Amino acid sequence: MNWVKTGSDHPLGYVLGRCGWILPKGDVIEPDNCFIRAERMRDYMRQNGLTKLPESYPELVPDLVMECCCCTEAETDPSLYQKAKLQMLKEMGMPVGIFMEPETERTVTVYQQGQPEMVLRDGDILTIPDLLPGWELPIAELWET
Repeated sequence: MNWVKTGSDHPLGYVLGRCGWILPKGDVIEPDNCFIRAERMRDYMRQNGLTKLPESYPELVPDLVMECCCCTEAETDPSLYQKAKLQMLKEMGMPVGIFMEPETERTVTVYQQGQPEMVLRDGDILTIPDLLPGWELPIAELWET
């Protein structure tokens, strides 16, 4: 688990990879990566009487989920499941979902509350000002090794 901090050293939240989350209806998901705002995690800990970060799956919808499709075979297209998962999380109140297709499309699809899907390609810049103020990522940098 890693902190995302502002220049003033105030934590914005946590970045987690392969961490499970228990959703309001009891479903469990394990996204590739996710982000939760610090104040939401603090509220969750306070409400559940925790003095340190939970060791088990938190019962929260993450603020941002990122899924990466790494399959090039059309017969086994996990992107359908991943996109459906992002849509379900959006319906449960997740502010931002990101779906990356590095192998076939080299695109990033962004799902945001109250906005239509946005497909980004090389030359575009991903920003999420409401969640990560000042942060930006040129899409082309995602494909560099």
